[in-house]
Amino acid sequence: MEIKDIITSIGFIGGRDAIIIEHINIVDTRTIEVYVNVWNNSLCDFFDNSMSDINLKFVFNGVMKFQLYDYEMFENNIKGKGQTVSSIREIVKPTYSSKGLHHIIIDAYDDVMELLCTEFHNELITDNKQQTD
Repeated sequence: MEIKDIITSIGFIGGRDAIIIEHINIVDTRTIEVYVNVWNNSLCDFFDNSMSDINLKFVFNGVMKFQLYDYEMFENNIKGKGQTVSSIREIVKPTYSSKGLHHIIIDAYDDVMELLCTEFHNELITDNKQQTD
């Protein structure tokens, strides 16, 4: 099993206190949008270090598995914990990657999200764009 840090459109996000999940939108049975607030802390490496309070949207398509659980209650079960400080990472397993699937873990302040999907991307949300678009 290989752990791969995911670099977002704003750069590297590290530390569980960097991400707060604001809203989860289940568009349909295979598409999930996750709206998060990101804070620049000492473990982050943003492309623009003047950014500090950022809203991002993660979009997951072809979702085969979705789990959301409390960080502290299931802390010992978090995949890849202790191997990286990345808040967003991919667990690369031949059984999934050979089928074109991505196993994504997002560590947030209070929550952990685990997804198995065919594709994913993130978008920066500007002040004039509604999070429910």
